[in-house]
Order: sequence, then structure tokens, then C-alpha cells
Amino acid sequence: MAASVARVTDPEPSPGPTQPRGTIHSLDREKGCGRILGPDGGELYFHQSYLAGSGSFDDLQVGQQVLYVQVLDEEQEAEARAVHACPDGSGLPGRR
Repeated sequence: MAASVARVTDPEPSPGPTQPRGTIHSLDREKGCGRILGPDGGELYFHQSYLAGSGSFDDLQVGQQVLYVQVLDEEQEAEARAVHACPDGSGLPGRR
């Protein structure tokens, strides 16, 4: 089942149980960005400013599960926004 895709100009919704769940595939701490491996096997770029909730970019780990909203950027490339870390692996955003 394909994830719904919003345009980058749409308001940023909060991920919920129906949002795609992915896994942090790579992190570039120096640049403040990373890639999420989505449920379809594709990679999505995300920037630390796209994090939502109470977590921080420095707390993310490769292999950690996240919920996100997939959007199309200005070049029509898919990227992840409103990224919520799932610290316990449950697929639900962490509550601190």
C-alpha cells in the first residue's frame, strides 16, 4: 500500500497510527540530516528541522523506527517531514 504524499506547501500534519513507519537508515550528524528506509524499501531524505515531538536529532540512532509524513519537495522528490521517533520500537511516537 503506497503512502499518501502531500505537497511541500501543505500544512505539516502530525503522524498517527496510519502514517508510514520507517527505519533510520543513515545519519549525517555534521550536516544535520539523514535517510529513512520506508516500508516499500525506498529511501527518504529528512533534515533535523523536520523532527516533531520532544526528541532531538542527537538522540536518533541508525536502526531506530520512526513515523513520518511523506511530501514532495520543490523538485518533486519525496522526502520525510514531521518525523517522530519511536524509542521503544512500537511504531508509536515516544512520550517524554
